Amino acid sequence: RSMSKDVEALLEATGRWLMFDDNNIMDRLNAFAAQNIQYFEYVPDSSNDDRVENPLHYTTLYNQFTELFENEIVTFLASLGCTLEQFLAICEAEEAKAGAVDSVPLHHWIIAMTDYREFKKFMLEAKRQAVSRGEVAAA
Repeated sequence: RSMSKDVEALLEATGRWLMFDDNNIMDRLNAFAAQNIQYFEYVPDSSNDDRVENPLHYTTLYNQFTELFENEIVTFLASLGCTLEQFLAICEAEEAKAGAVDSVPLHHWIIAMTDYREFKKFMLEAKRQAVSRGEVAAA
């Protein structure tokens, strides 16, 4: 069964907003990372990310990061007349109708953006990239 035109438009608009829009949320999330990577340990090998201890300030920064992301997506969805809860329910319903698909469903990506382990991986990767570009010291 195909999605309604309204649902399809909502999902397409949200995907564009997340990845391709001129007012790109990823720019703001990357700016957050750049401002805060100094507080994260340098881990040269990403396979060791889970072994890094989680100092209390990681949790503080994680809370700021999720608040930033949630405020952004709630504001965007409200501009389309939708709440975050409604959006996630629509995504889950569409995924259930579609069955297995090749790509990661949009709502999985959104939920991952507010997952602590994903946040930590994002920040440690930002630190690795900044060190490789010579923007910050590895220490």
